[in-house]
Formats: sequence, C-alpha cells, structure tokens
Amino acid sequence: MSKTKKQVMNFITKDRMRRFPDECGKSTLAKFLHSYFPEKVVDSLLASFEVRIDTRCCYKGDYAAILAFKSKNEKIRDVRMALFNPDIGMIVRDGDGDALIQHTKKQNSHVEYESVPYGDKYYSLAKELSEGYALTILPTLFGMQRINGAKHIGVVTSPVDALVMSIIDPHRTWLATGHEGKFGIALYHPNVIQDLRETGVRVTLYPEFDGEAEAEQIKFHLLQNRVLADVYPHLDYLKNCEFVGHRKSIATIALKMIDMQFSYSDIMLALRLVDEQNILPY
Repeated sequence: MSKTKKQVMNFITKDRMRRFPDECGKSTLAKFLHSYFPEKVVDSLLASFEVRIDTRCCYKGDYAAILAFKSKNEKIRDVRMALFNPDIGMIVRDGDGDALIQHTKKQNSHVEYESVPYGDKYYSLAKELSEGYALTILPTLFGMQRINGAKHIGVVTSPVDALVMSIIDPHRTWLATGHEGKFGIALYHPNVIQDLRETGVRVTLYPEFDGEAEAEQIKFHLLQNRVLADVYPHLDYLKNCEFVGHRKSIATIALKMIDMQFSYSDIMLALRLVDEQNILPY
C-alpha cells in the first residue's frame, strides 16, 4: 500500500501560528527590552513584528519568544523559537542550566519543566509547524513584511538588534538575517533579493564590528543584482565604543549609550546615522 503523497508548500499556514499565545510581553525578549524602553513601546513593537511566546520553554520565569520570518507578501517562511537571557539580551547558549523545557506539544501545559542545559535555545520550529505537508523553506529576513513603503532599509544580524534600532531610529525599516554575529546566506537568495529590489530603496548593511569582509561580499552581490546597497561606513568608530552583552553591534552600542543617559537623537548623531542639521529640535 503506497503512502499518500504530501502536498508541497513553501510557507507555513497562519493557522499553525495560533497555537502560540500572543502575549509577547511575557517573553524573555520583552523583559530585556523593557529594561531600556517604555513597556508600551516595546509591546506594541513586538506585536507589529508578530512576536508570540512558547510556554514550553522558559528562563527565570519568562517564556521563549516565537519569531515569524515572513516574506514581503506576508508568507510565513520559517518560525524560530528564541530563548534570551533577559539580563544581556543574548540567546541562551549551551551549558546554561537555567533554561527550562516542557516535553510536550501543548501550550500552557501542566507538564513539569526540566532543566535542559545542552544546546543553544534558538532553533526552527518549521518541521513541527508543517506537519502533514512537505515544507520547502525559502529564506527571508526577520521583518521583511514591513518593507512595503520603506524609505531606507537597514539590515542587521540579530532580531534583537532590529527591534532595538526600530525604536531608536524609526526613520529606517530594520530587518535581521536571524543570526548573532554574521549575516549568513539569506541575502544571497533570489527571493530575498527580488523583495529588496522591488522596493527601489537603499539597503545598508550594519555588520558586527568584525564582520566587514562578509558585508562587503554581500554588498557586491546585491549590487550585481540591481539592489541599491552599501555597508555602514563607520565600523572603525564602532570598534572603540563600549557595548552591552557579548556582541559588538550598532544596537548593543546604542543600548550602552542609553545606559549612559544619551537621548535617541544624540545616539543617532553619535553613531553617524543622521546629520546634525537633520535633527529636528523638540
């Protein structure tokens, strides 16, 4: 007896996302951002990025974030579970025994949590969410569904960085490739390139302080494919700045400046994101 052939799809259906509670304010990601920005601003931003929570995984009382990676036309290409250390805003890494997991498929379950120190707590749930059909994963960027009408696009590595910069510099539309420390391969994919090209606006890459070579290679590829692209030109300046956590990026430096009582306008000036004459007085 032959097996029924599964339907092949290149997106995850929206109904599969409804199993995750939309209480984004209870995530470890929100807890970290709440320590720097007003709670209402953070929760509204997370909701606009369609962040949800996975109650099966928690860290010191707060839940993992569910990050939907959608295309420009709102198709869900991938869904990732991300558990953050809310003290530093970084993904909980292998060896951290404070990461607790329930071994169940259900949300808000009464199954006991167990300490699971092995493995990084950041991975795709695409296989779980595509049960019943064959999913072909097409790369996209975190926040890609927000680029319609964008005036200038900024691309960073980590979703946390995209969220931080969306608050500090809302004049740009901020996207993330979904990695900490590097851009990865998503920006080479034809679908991503097409989505960016169709906007007709400039795309600026903001690598972490040691990622300039990778960024230059990606810029060259984007330019070859008729995407207006450049690399943030002040990386040498970033190398001398203090930062939050274990990654030196434009966002972690901006967070350090918030610790030092800089205003958003001062941060944008300090990071050379805007010319002084373009800052409007309050």
